[in-house]
This record gives sequence, C-alpha cells and structure tokens, in this order.
Amino acid sequence: MMNGVSYILIAIVAATREFVSTQDQPGDLRLLGGNTTTEGRVEIFFNNMWGTICDDGWDDTDASVVCRQLGFGDNGTAFSDAYFDSGSGRILLTGIACGGNETQLLDCPRSDSAFSCRKEDVVGVKCDQPGIWRTNCSGDWYFYCLTLSWVLAVDRTVYPTGRELDGDLRLVGGTFTTEGRVEVFHDNTWGTVCDDGWDDTGAGVVCRQLGLGDVATAFPNAHYGAGSGPIWLSGIACDGTEIRLEECSNGGWGSNGCDHGDDASVRCLSPVDTTAPVITGCPDSIVRTVELGSPGSIVSWREPVAVDDSGRAFILSRSHAPGGYFPMGKTTVGYIFADASGNEGTCTFTVTITAVDTTPPLITGCPASIVQTVDLGSPGSIVTWREPVAEDDSGTAVLLSRTHPPGQYFLIGETPATYTFVDASGNIASCKFTVIVRTADTTPPTCENVPQGVFETVDQGASGAVVSWTEPSCDDLSGTANITMRSHLPATFFVVGVTTVTYTCTDASGDSEMCQFNVTVNERLTTSIEFCPESTTVITCNDEESVSWDTPMSFTDGMRFSVESSHISGEFFQLGTTTVFYSVREKQSGRAEVCNFRITVKKANSCTATLYIYIAIAASVIILIIILLLVILKVRHGKKDNPSAGDQPAGNQGIQMQSVDHADDGLTNNPATGIPQTYTTTVGSEKYAREIYTGGSSSSIYQTIDEGIGYETVE
Repeated sequence: MMNGVSYILIAIVAATREFVSTQDQPGDLRLLGGNTTTEGRVEIFFNNMWGTICDDGWDDTDASVVCRQLGFGDNGTAFSDAYFDSGSGRILLTGIACGGNETQLLDCPRSDSAFSCRKEDVVGVKCDQPGIWRTNCSGDWYFYCLTLSWVLAVDRTVYPTGRELDGDLRLVGGTFTTEGRVEVFHDNTWGTVCDDGWDDTGAGVVCRQLGLGDVATAFPNAHYGAGSGPIWLSGIACDGTEIRLEECSNGGWGSNGCDHGDDASVRCLSPVDTTAPVITGCPDSIVRTVELGSPGSIVSWREPVAVDDSGRAFILSRSHAPGGYFPMGKTTVGYIFADASGNEGTCTFTVTITAVDTTPPLITGCPASIVQTVDLGSPGSIVTWREPVAEDDSGTAVLLSRTHPPGQYFLIGETPATYTFVDASGNIASCKFTVIVRTADTTPPTCENVPQGVFETVDQGASGAVVSWTEPSCDDLSGTANITMRSHLPATFFVVGVTTVTYTCTDASGDSEMCQFNVTVNERLTTSIEFCPESTTVITCNDEESVSWDTPMSFTDGMRFSVESSHISGEFFQLGTTTVFYSVREKQSGRAEVCNFRITVKKANSCTATLYIYIAIAASVIILIIILLLVILKVRHGKKDNPSAGDQPAGNQGIQMQSVDHADDGLTNNPATGIPQTYTTTVGSEKYAREIYTGGSSSSIYQTIDEGIGYETVE
C-alpha cells in the first residue's frame, strides 16, 4: 500500500508530465509541457544531455515517427514555434526530414545545423492515440504505466522508450546511471536477477551489455533496494566472454526460489569516455567553375564518417548537405560528430564557386546556303550576302577569320564559306554555309535563216499559188532547240496577197522565241523585171563586206507603177544570208512583180591569202577609177548645153518614170511623125531623160549617165 510520499510524487508527476529515464540512451525521447502524456514539447537525449529540436522542416511525418518511437501509435500532429513552451535545454537537432517508415527519430535525415535556431523555434507533437505503456517500474518508488497513461505509483523519474527487447537490461535505484539493481526484460515484463552465484564476472557482463565497460563490482542482497515483479534469472555463472547476460549459464527463466531481498546489483567501474570521435573522409576544399553570369552552382561531395571507441559516433550537425546550392565565392562547410559520451569532433572545408567564360560567342545572321543562278555558258557570278555578327557574355566578340567576303566572284559549283568569331577568353564559334552557283538556261533560242520574205507571182485571175521555202532553224546556248509551232508549212497553198508566216523555237528549258516573215502572192503584171541577179556567196575576213551586182531592169509606165528595192548594189552586208528583192508595184491595185536573190557573206578560214587578193583587187579598182575619171573629164569637155533629140542621160534607172508627147498629138509614140517617145526618170531630186525611137526601120536609144557628167550618145 502506498504511503503519503507516494501520493505526493504522483501529484508531481501528474502536474509536470516530465519523466526522465534512469538509463537514458542517445536518441531517447520524452514529451513535456502538455496536458496529457501523449502531447507536449519533444525533447531528445543526445550528446549526453536532454535538449529540444528546432522546427525547421518539422511536419506531421516527423511527429508520427516520434509517436511511433514512444509507443503512441503512428499518427501524430506537428506543432512549431514553441507551442508547448520552449523549455530550458539546448536546441540539439534541426532540419529533421523523416520519410515516415523510421522507428526512431535519430534514423531520420538531418540537413542543417541548429546554430541559427532560437528558443522560440522548438517543436511539439500530439499523438492521436494514447498507446499502451509497458510496466517500467521498480524499487521502493514505482508506478505502473497502463493504457491512457494511468499512473498508479512512481519510482524516481522513469520514462518508457517503447524499444525494449527480450533480454535487455537496466540499472535501477542507483545514485548514478552506472550503478543500481539489475533488471532484465522478459516476456514483455521487467524483472530482477537473484544473487545466487552472483560475482564480479557476471557484473562485468552486465556493464559490457549496457555499454559501460567491462570492469564492475557485484552487490548481492538488494544492495540498491528490492525490486518488484518476477525474479527472472538465478544461478548466474558467467565466464567473462559473454556479450549479454542471458548468454551466461543460468537456472532458466523464472525458475528459482529467490525473493526480492536477494536481488543482484552492480557498479560499473569503467573510466569515462573523453575521446572525441575520429573523422575520416573529410573533403578537401572544393572548387567549382560556372559560366560567366551564373549566380552559383549545385555542389555534391562524399560525406565524411566517424568512428569512436564506444562503438557509436553520429553526425550531430552539419552546415550544408551535399547536393546543395552554393553562391558565388567561398563558403565554409562544417560537420560536427558526437559519441554517446558527448565528445565531439569537427570536419570543416570550403566550397568555392568561381565564374569562367567557357561559352563561345553567339552568332546571329549566319546565312543559309546561298544559291545564285547564271545563264548557261557563264563561268560563274559575283555573290553577295549580309555578313553574320556575334555577341558574347563577356561583351567582346570579334571576327577572327572568314574564307570569303561578300561580293566575291564564285565559279560554277559549290563553295564552302566559313566565318570564325572569338571572345576575350579564346572561345571560338564558327558560322558555315555554302555558296552554290549553278547555270540555268534563261536565254530564249534564236531563229536562224529566217526568210526575208517569200514572193510568188501568178497569172491574172489566179486565186493563189503553192509556195515553198527553206524553213528557219533554231539555235540555243544549251545546244538543243526545236521548232515547236509553225503557222504554215512549206509547199502550202497561199491566196493572192500577203500572208504572215510564224515559227516558234523552244529550248530544253522551255524558253521560246517567235520569228515571222511574209509570203506574198501577186498577180502577174503587164510589166516585168529583167536581168534579175543570181544569188551569190562572198568570202571575207571581216565582219561585213560590200557586195555589188548588176541592177535589174524594168520597163514600166511611171504613172501606174513604182519601183522599189530592199538594198542597193555596193552596200555592206553582215555575215550571214540576206535576201535582196526588187519589185515593180502597180499603184492602184498594189500588185507587184518581184525579183529576189540572196547574198551570203561567210568568214574566210584563212585570211592571209585573201588579204593579198584584196590588195590586188583594190589596186585594180584604183586603176579603173583613174581611167574612169579620165574618161569622164573627156566627156565633160565635149558636153553640150542642150542635148539633141537623140541624146539621153546616162546612168542608173530611176524608180519613177514619166512619158512626154513631143508632137503634142496625144501620143507618146508616133510612128508617122517619127518623133521619139521620151521617158523622164526621177532618182531622188534629179531627173534624167531617155528617148526611144520607134519609127522607121531602126531605133536609137539614148541612155542617161550620172548627173553632172552630161550626155552620151549611143548608136
């Protein structure tokens, strides 16, 4: 039955809910400052002391791990900003980031140092279900912790961890944590050990199992007070090599005749651990280069590790985690490791981020392939383009080289062109494109050997005639051109009059050229042209040549007819074939009598011998001219003021003639009177006369000569 002191202690516990284990282990938790035992400020035993946790990153997942570790279920609600008071201990941990499957809070990652947290930043939790507390009581002062945290009795300040395993040990009732009554956990219940056979060797195994060294003193007869509950072990006989007490020879679980006055106790005598953990793998200073203009970089490293004589060392805090973002400049990274005795070791190194221009200049305006088309047969073309430009983060990018400038002459084909730019750091960028010059037939073909005109004469009253000609030919730079369209075929019937004949030449590129000429079919006139010259070919060393011929003659009535010609004898003709025609046309009807022939001028294969021939001909011509001049002078000397009726001007026939009636009898040819008929021929502004005697048995003809020379009588 509990005395008054027990009730006083119960009242104190109920008021404060502050429970401290008699055997605190690193990572043990407790809830303080709440209205029930399932809520409150979270405190952790760490670095050999109780302290609080900073609320950086604190959430319900972290709170649920706390509740699970305490045996209060898996659902917890997180509180921050010292919701359950800030407490008085040191802030030991921060940046807790649990995944949700952990069984202890220390198993969760911690990503930052607690140095920057304030007392107002401590965390709290509220567990959604109370859980079942195991009996964790012993000694003169004890309590049973039942469902809904019903406190019946209290022994010192005991707090359950919810992590007990079968065979676990604890020391109860001592002044220090290294001494006390030995209790063992079995069958979900804490019980004592009987002192039958109990000695220092067994006590040493107890201290080894508890992590308190191997040297110990054994105490029998409930030296630190009698316990309660079952007496689990007796007849302990250890040889000193065992790791756990249950491995020693014993009488079996619960098989003994002992009472709690025989409870065994120990005092562990091992020296206190004052050696800091040994850190390995502390990184050297890390230097990272980033592109010019970047604000920083993500940096990773292999984290250091620590070992300790106690067998356990852990990261107490770190200023930065690998994979974090670091700004430009130098940043110091620190790790603090601790062991179970609170000894600390540190690892520091620097992370330096520097900017380096590793990016080449950015080129804009780089031309795509340039295609230039030229006429067939051209060797190339001048090609121009807008030159590319470059810019760089450093502010400076210059043209280092170019293979071709714009405006250069490019031959037919493909020519690669390259521009190269460089920045102040030597980073190079290139712009490449291709200049393509290709030929295309854009020139239409030409019609060659096109007739100057085709003339045909038919009898009076005929409707037309079949007219033939040599068809034109087609010529093109591509070498291929054909007649693709013609309005008429040779040997086709043409009616009297003028008909235009059209030919179309087309090359392989589809370019076409049209040529035309006229086919004229005339009714035969009462007059005719005589002495029509034959077609002739002239060989020359020049691009043109003078060609002469005997002018054809026609006897016409100048009132009714006009005489026309396309060319004059002695005129210069270009290389090729030219059709010359003479026509006598009836003025009223437009009908004509036509004489035509062709003049062909060809280039000589060798002009050396021809030159000598021309020189000889020229000399002969000069001699003839001199003789002719002498004759003319002689004729002038004998010129008459008024030519006789038998005289007629000499020279070429004009193209307009007019008859004169000498007898004034209305007749231009009077055989009775024998008066001659006179024709006046007009050439330009000069007039010449020709008299023809038709009377008598004979006729006399007077022919004209050039104006200014006079008259010459021809018998």
